[in-house]
Amino acid sequence: MVAQGGLSAFESYRASMVIAERLADSDPTYTGWRRDLSVSQEKIGDVLVALGDLPGALVGYRASVNIREGLAASDPKNAGWLRDVAVSMAKLADFPESGVRWADVADKWVELYERGILQPVDRPFVEEAQRRANAERK
Repeated sequence: MVAQGGLSAFESYRASMVIAERLADSDPTYTGWRRDLSVSQEKIGDVLVALGDLPGALVGYRASVNIREGLAASDPKNAGWLRDVAVSMAKLADFPESGVRWADVADKWVELYERGILQPVDRPFVEEAQRRANAERK
């Protein structure tokens, strides 16, 4: 049953990604379409993790973070883009082969929090990243 739900979700996210790709290609200046594409890539990665396809999930997460890093570079004061990069980094940190460590994620979350970019509601993400970074060091 979970696998069926996962496949259905995968198919829905894949269809959404195809639409987001078309929209992003139709107007490269509109960053909202690129962000939507990054969300679709991330959601596909989430479903693939649930289905046990870790290599496929890693591809989706890498595609998502690449888009998000590009958005953040294009507007370095945009809190949403910067937060999205931190979220993507956290997804990648669960994959040792990604090269992203939990210490990197914790550093990014702390930097954004100290710069006032994050909201107080984001504090648990900072703490969780720090906890995982400490566990990674052991």
